Amino acid sequence: MGIFYAALGVYDSLALLNSILFIQFLPSLGISLPAMSHFACHFFSIYRRTAIQTPSWMLVIITLDRFRSVCYPTKFKFMEKKKFILKVIVFLFLAIFLLNADHGWFYLVIRQTNQINFDPLLNTSTNTTIKKKICTASPLLLSITDIKMVFMRSYIPFTLMLFLNVKLSRVFLLSKKKFRPKEHDKKEYSFTTTVLIMNLVFFVLYLPWSVWYAVWTAFKFVPGAMTSQASAQLRLCRSILFSVAYLNNCSSFFVNFFINFQFRKELMDIFRVIKKKKVSSTIIQSTDNSSSK
Repeated sequence: MGIFYAALGVYDSLALLNSILFIQFLPSLGISLPAMSHFACHFFSIYRRTAIQTPSWMLVIITLDRFRSVCYPTKFKFMEKKKFILKVIVFLFLAIFLLNADHGWFYLVIRQTNQINFDPLLNTSTNTTIKKKICTASPLLLSITDIKMVFMRSYIPFTLMLFLNVKLSRVFLLSKKKFRPKEHDKKEYSFTTTVLIMNLVFFVLYLPWSVWYAVWTAFKFVPGAMTSQASAQLRLCRSILFSVAYLNNCSSFFVNFFINFQFRKELMDIFRVIKKKKVSSTIIQSTDNSSSK
């Protein structure tokens, strides 16, 4: 579980970095990495979708591991070996990267937009033509990649986790008393409870965004439904719900801190070691100063 949590932390960090860099920080500076070259257009398009989708599938793997541990504790022991776990983590990233390889057909285009600048002192307006490179694709490919991204990030992991959680919760609740007597069983109980709550948080945070996408797609195919007012309202909802969905990438730490006593204990041990090292270095430094005097 420690290795799985570390991998989830890394993948969550990549997803958050994707949001901070590509969606917020760099665009505010007028920088677009995908528009730098044809290779950058292909690579960053694939990488960004991979970074967004990987945390959801890492959570599916963690849920599957809990499912195996609780429902089949004496079977599939090879899944507990570190080498196998590391291979699964690396394979997950590579598999999702390859599944998004259709972004390799994206290309750079130059689009012109007219910008009107008003000078209040001279009471004049000037029309400026701005040329901008954009990494895009054909309308059909854009629709396919968007639909696939939503299914890979939300719908398919949602369905798999729901199936595993129904079976896992049933077995877990029936055997709950067995987890209490021994220390090892308490850890299993704590980890399983944490995973169930992490799945619940995933459902709560991703469901509104998933519903929004279904509504957005339906509006686009209904003639006359996508008015300018409806489009503006849906885009505003998208910004809010997209940000809410990204909260899932920083929720696992807080869920583990409040629910998982083993995680809390390990975290406190890290702080104690850091504090002890600081105290030791202070004592050594004061001793050296006394000796020099």
